[in-house]
Amino acid sequence: MRRGNRMHTLRLKLNVDDDTAAVLEKRFHILEKPDRNKCIKLFDNFVKMQDELINEMKAAGVSYPACFGF
Repeated sequence: MRRGNRMHTLRLKLNVDDDTAAVLEKRFHILEKPDRNKCIKLFDNFVKMQDELINEMKAAGVSYPACFGF
């Protein structure tokens, strides 16, 4: 059910619509501090996904120097 086109600012300072905000609120828990063990466990996957994204962006000729350095 669509609740409208209002934008929400979450604690992450991410602007999203109502539906996306509801999904994010249910999916993510705001923690007091980062889960170091989870960060270490998932880091290799992050690097793999980041490399794939960078390769896709380069292939498409997309450039975001402030974020990716190219």
